[in-house]
Amino acid sequence: MRYSRLALTFVTICCLMGSAIQSAKADDHVVVADRLYDMAGSLEITLTPTMSIFDKYTKHVAASVGLGYYFNDYLGIEAEGGYAFISGDKKLLDEILRVGVDNVSGIERLPLSDLKHMTWFASGSVILNPLYGKISLSAESDFNFHFYLIAGAGVAGFKYSTLEWPTASEFRKVDKDAGMKPTFHFGGGIRIHFPKGFSLRIELRDQFSYDEYDAQTKSEGGITPTEKKITDFIHITTLRFGVCYSFL
Repeated sequence: MRYSRLALTFVTICCLMGSAIQSAKADDHVVVADRLYDMAGSLEITLTPTMSIFDKYTKHVAASVGLGYYFNDYLGIEAEGGYAFISGDKKLLDEILRVGVDNVSGIERLPLSDLKHMTWFASGSVILNPLYGKISLSAESDFNFHFYLIAGAGVAGFKYSTLEWPTASEFRKVDKDAGMKPTFHFGGGIRIHFPKGFSLRIELRDQFSYDEYDAQTKSEGGITPTEKKITDFIHITTLRFGVCYSFL
Protein backbone atom coordinates (compact mmCIF):
# COMPACT_ATOMS: atom_id res chain seq x y z
CA MET A 1 0.00 0.00 0.00
CA ARG A 2 3.01 2.31 0.44
CA TYR A 3 3.39 2.65 -3.34
CA SER A 4 -0.27 3.58 -3.85
CA ARG A 5 -0.01 6.33 -1.21
CA LEU A 6 3.15 7.69 -2.85
CA ALA A 7 1.51 7.73 -6.28
CA LEU A 8 -1.59 9.54 -5.02
CA THR A 9 0.55 12.02 -3.08
CA PHE A 10 2.57 12.73 -6.24
CA VAL A 11 -0.61 13.45 -8.24
CA THR A 12 -1.88 15.78 -5.51
CA ILE A 13 1.40 17.70 -5.28
CA CYS A 14 1.54 18.13 -9.08
CA CYS A 15 -1.98 19.57 -9.14
CA LEU A 16 -1.30 21.96 -6.27
CA MET A 17 2.02 23.13 -7.73
CA GLY A 18 0.36 23.73 -11.08
CA SER A 19 -2.36 25.77 -9.41
CA ALA A 20 0.25 27.87 -7.58
CA ILE A 21 2.15 28.54 -10.80
CA GLN A 22 -1.04 29.58 -12.56
CA SER A 23 -1.87 32.00 -9.70
CA ALA A 24 1.62 33.47 -9.80
CA LYS A 25 1.27 34.18 -13.52
CA ALA A 26 -2.03 35.93 -12.92
CA ASP A 27 -0.42 38.11 -10.22
CA ASP A 28 2.31 39.13 -12.67
CA HIS A 29 -0.38 40.29 -15.15
CA VAL A 30 0.51 37.69 -17.76
CA VAL A 31 -2.10 37.67 -20.50
CA VAL A 32 -3.70 34.22 -20.70
CA ALA A 33 -5.85 33.20 -23.65
CA ASP A 34 -9.44 32.15 -23.05
CA ARG A 35 -9.89 28.48 -22.30
CA LEU A 36 -11.09 26.52 -25.28
CA TYR A 37 -12.77 23.92 -23.02
CA ASP A 38 -14.55 25.47 -20.04
CA MET A 39 -16.41 23.06 -17.72
CA ALA A 40 -18.76 25.69 -16.26
CA GLY A 41 -22.42 24.65 -16.48
CA SER A 42 -21.73 21.31 -18.15
CA LEU A 43 -23.67 18.13 -17.41
CA GLU A 44 -21.46 15.10 -18.03
CA ILE A 45 -21.96 11.36 -18.35
CA THR A 46 -18.94 9.09 -17.90
CA LEU A 47 -18.31 5.41 -18.62
CA THR A 48 -15.28 4.17 -16.72
CA PRO A 49 -13.46 0.83 -17.07
CA THR A 50 -11.44 0.23 -13.91
CA MET A 51 -8.73 -2.15 -12.72
CA SER A 52 -7.18 -2.44 -9.27
CA ILE A 53 -3.43 -2.11 -8.76
CA PHE A 54 -1.08 -2.61 -5.78
CA ASP A 55 -3.44 -5.26 -4.34
CA LYS A 56 -1.98 -7.77 -1.93
CA TYR A 57 -4.36 -10.73 -2.20
CA THR A 58 -7.34 -9.59 -4.28
CA LYS A 59 -8.07 -8.42 -7.83
CA HIS A 60 -10.78 -6.25 -9.36
CA VAL A 61 -11.84 -5.40 -12.89
CA ALA A 62 -14.94 -3.22 -12.96
CA ALA A 63 -16.99 -0.74 -14.94
CA SER A 64 -19.00 2.23 -13.70
CA VAL A 65 -21.34 4.93 -14.96
CA GLY A 66 -21.26 8.43 -13.53
CA LEU A 67 -23.28 11.61 -13.92
CA GLY A 68 -21.61 14.90 -13.05
CA TYR A 69 -22.38 18.61 -13.02
CA TYR A 70 -19.86 21.48 -12.92
CA PHE A 71 -20.87 24.73 -11.22
CA ASN A 72 -17.90 26.50 -12.77
CA ASP A 73 -14.61 25.54 -14.37
CA TYR A 74 -13.07 24.69 -11.00
CA LEU A 75 -15.75 22.81 -9.04
CA GLY A 76 -18.11 19.94 -9.83
CA ILE A 77 -20.02 17.06 -8.25
CA GLU A 78 -20.54 13.51 -9.50
CA ALA A 79 -22.74 10.50 -8.64
CA GLU A 80 -21.44 7.11 -9.72
CA GLY A 81 -22.34 3.43 -9.56
CA GLY A 82 -20.26 0.44 -10.62
CA TYR A 83 -20.03 -3.34 -10.69
CA ALA A 84 -16.92 -5.55 -10.54
CA PHE A 85 -17.42 -8.28 -13.11
CA ILE A 86 -14.05 -9.77 -12.08
CA SER A 87 -13.60 -9.79 -8.31
CA GLY A 88 -11.80 -12.34 -6.17
CA ASP A 89 -8.53 -13.69 -4.84
CA LYS A 90 -5.21 -13.59 -6.60
CA LYS A 91 -3.34 -16.81 -7.32
CA LEU A 92 -0.78 -15.66 -4.74
CA LEU A 93 -3.23 -16.39 -1.92
CA ASP A 94 -4.00 -19.84 -3.29
CA GLU A 95 -0.28 -20.60 -3.43
CA ILE A 96 0.26 -19.37 0.13
CA LEU A 97 -2.55 -21.63 1.34
CA ARG A 98 -1.30 -24.61 -0.63
CA VAL A 99 2.23 -24.30 0.77
CA GLY A 100 1.09 -23.61 4.32
CA VAL A 101 -1.75 -26.13 4.49
CA ASP A 102 -0.39 -27.74 7.69
CA ASN A 103 -0.47 -24.41 9.51
CA VAL A 104 -4.01 -23.48 8.42
CA SER A 105 -5.61 -26.94 8.66
CA GLY A 106 -9.03 -26.61 10.29
CA ILE A 107 -9.13 -22.81 10.02
CA GLU A 108 -12.23 -21.48 8.24
CA ARG A 109 -11.69 -17.71 8.51
CA LEU A 110 -8.14 -16.68 7.65
CA PRO A 111 -6.33 -14.26 10.02
CA LEU A 112 -5.06 -12.05 7.17
CA SER A 113 -5.83 -8.43 6.30
CA ASP A 114 -6.89 -7.11 2.87
CA LEU A 115 -8.79 -10.30 2.04
CA LYS A 116 -12.19 -8.81 1.28
CA HIS A 117 -12.96 -7.97 -2.33
CA MET A 118 -15.51 -5.44 -3.57
CA THR A 119 -18.34 -6.57 -5.84
CA TRP A 120 -20.28 -3.31 -6.40
CA PHE A 121 -20.21 0.33 -5.28
CA ALA A 122 -22.17 3.58 -5.35
CA SER A 123 -20.64 6.93 -4.43
CA GLY A 124 -20.80 10.69 -4.58
CA SER A 125 -17.79 12.89 -5.24
CA VAL A 126 -16.58 16.46 -5.28
CA ILE A 127 -14.22 17.29 -8.17
CA LEU A 128 -11.75 20.17 -8.06
CA ASN A 129 -9.98 21.36 -11.23
CA PRO A 130 -7.00 23.43 -10.00
CA LEU A 131 -5.13 23.63 -13.28
CA TYR A 132 -5.95 24.02 -16.96
CA GLY A 133 -3.21 23.57 -19.54
CA LYS A 134 -2.58 23.49 -23.26
CA ILE A 135 0.24 22.04 -25.34
CA SER A 136 0.53 22.91 -29.02
CA LEU A 137 1.33 19.81 -31.04
CA SER A 138 1.30 21.77 -34.29
CA ALA A 139 0.01 25.04 -35.68
CA GLU A 140 -3.37 23.41 -36.32
CA SER A 141 -3.89 21.34 -33.15
CA ASP A 142 -3.70 21.87 -29.39
CA PHE A 143 -3.61 19.39 -26.53
CA ASN A 144 -6.02 20.79 -23.88
CA PHE A 145 -6.26 19.26 -20.42
CA HIS A 146 -7.41 19.75 -16.83
CA PHE A 147 -5.57 18.38 -13.82
CA TYR A 148 -8.16 17.46 -11.20
CA LEU A 149 -8.57 16.14 -7.65
CA ILE A 150 -11.50 14.02 -6.48
CA ALA A 151 -12.81 12.97 -3.06
CA GLY A 152 -16.06 11.53 -1.76
CA ALA A 153 -17.94 8.77 0.04
CA GLY A 154 -20.44 6.03 -0.63
CA VAL A 155 -21.28 2.39 0.02
CA ALA A 156 -20.00 -0.88 -1.42
CA GLY A 157 -20.68 -4.62 -1.22
CA PHE A 158 -17.90 -7.01 -0.23
CA LYS A 159 -17.21 -10.74 -0.24
CA TYR A 160 -14.70 -12.80 1.68
CA SER A 161 -13.18 -16.21 0.99
CA THR A 162 -13.65 -18.81 3.72
CA LEU A 163 -12.21 -22.33 3.82
CA GLU A 164 -13.99 -25.66 3.93
CA TRP A 165 -12.17 -28.89 4.76
CA PRO A 166 -13.56 -32.06 3.11
CA THR A 167 -10.55 -33.87 4.62
CA ALA A 168 -7.81 -32.84 7.03
CA SER A 169 -5.31 -32.43 4.19
CA GLU A 170 -7.35 -30.66 1.51
CA PHE A 171 -9.51 -27.56 1.42
CA ARG A 172 -11.73 -25.56 -0.89
CA LYS A 173 -12.50 -21.86 -0.85
CA VAL A 174 -16.06 -20.57 -0.67
CA ASP A 175 -17.11 -16.94 -1.17
CA LYS A 176 -19.21 -15.58 1.67
CA ASP A 177 -21.15 -12.32 1.63
CA ALA A 178 -19.40 -9.77 3.85
CA GLY A 179 -22.25 -7.26 3.63
CA MET A 180 -22.41 -3.60 2.71
CA LYS A 181 -19.95 -1.08 4.17
CA PRO A 182 -19.50 2.70 4.00
CA THR A 183 -16.54 3.72 1.86
CA PHE A 184 -14.43 6.80 1.25
CA HIS A 185 -12.18 7.68 -1.65
CA PHE A 186 -9.71 10.26 -2.87
CA GLY A 187 -7.49 10.58 -5.91
CA GLY A 188 -6.52 12.67 -8.87
CA GLY A 189 -5.83 12.58 -12.56
CA ILE A 190 -5.82 14.34 -15.89
CA ARG A 191 -8.71 15.09 -18.24
CA ILE A 192 -7.78 15.28 -21.93
CA HIS A 193 -10.28 17.25 -24.02
CA PHE A 194 -11.45 16.34 -27.51
CA PRO A 195 -13.83 18.18 -29.85
CA LYS A 196 -17.62 17.90 -29.73
CA GLY A 197 -17.90 17.46 -25.96
CA PHE A 198 -15.81 14.32 -25.54
CA SER A 199 -12.94 13.90 -23.09
CA LEU A 200 -10.82 11.18 -21.51
CA ARG A 201 -10.15 10.99 -17.76
CA ILE A 202 -7.09 9.04 -16.59
CA GLU A 203 -7.29 8.73 -12.83
CA LEU A 204 -5.64 7.06 -9.86
CA ARG A 205 -8.06 6.54 -6.95
CA ASP A 206 -7.83 4.97 -3.50
CA GLN A 207 -11.11 3.59 -2.15
CA PHE A 208 -11.09 2.46 1.47
CA SER A 209 -13.38 1.18 4.20
CA TYR A 210 -12.97 0.29 7.88
CA ASP A 211 -13.29 -3.42 8.55
CA GLU A 212 -13.60 -5.57 11.67
CA TYR A 213 -14.21 -9.33 11.66
CA ASP A 214 -13.66 -12.50 13.67
CA ALA A 215 -10.91 -14.65 12.16
CA GLN A 216 -9.28 -17.83 13.42
CA THR A 217 -5.69 -18.68 14.22
CA LYS A 218 -3.63 -21.54 15.60
CA SER A 219 -0.74 -21.26 18.03
CA GLU A 220 2.49 -23.02 17.16
CA GLY A 221 1.92 -26.72 17.66
CA GLY A 222 -1.76 -26.11 18.40
CA ILE A 223 -4.56 -28.29 17.05
CA THR A 224 -7.79 -26.38 17.70
CA PRO A 225 -8.26 -22.95 16.04
CA THR A 226 -8.95 -20.02 18.34
CA GLU A 227 -10.88 -16.82 17.60
CA LYS A 228 -8.96 -13.67 16.72
CA LYS A 229 -10.49 -10.26 16.01
CA ILE A 230 -9.03 -8.47 12.96
CA THR A 231 -9.38 -4.69 12.58
CA ASP A 232 -8.20 -3.19 9.33
CA PHE A 233 -8.84 -0.70 6.54
CA ILE A 234 -9.71 -2.32 3.24
CA HIS A 235 -7.80 -0.36 0.57
CA ILE A 236 -8.53 -0.80 -3.14
CA THR A 237 -6.38 1.40 -5.35
CA THR A 238 -7.62 1.60 -8.91
CA LEU A 239 -6.47 2.91 -12.28
CA ARG A 240 -9.46 4.33 -14.13
CA PHE A 241 -10.04 5.36 -17.76
CA GLY A 242 -13.20 7.44 -18.05
CA VAL A 243 -14.76 8.17 -21.44
CA CYS A 244 -16.84 11.33 -20.97
CA TYR A 245 -19.46 13.26 -22.90
CA SER A 246 -20.51 16.74 -21.80
CA PHE A 247 -23.89 18.32 -22.51
CA LEU A 248 -22.94 22.01 -22.69
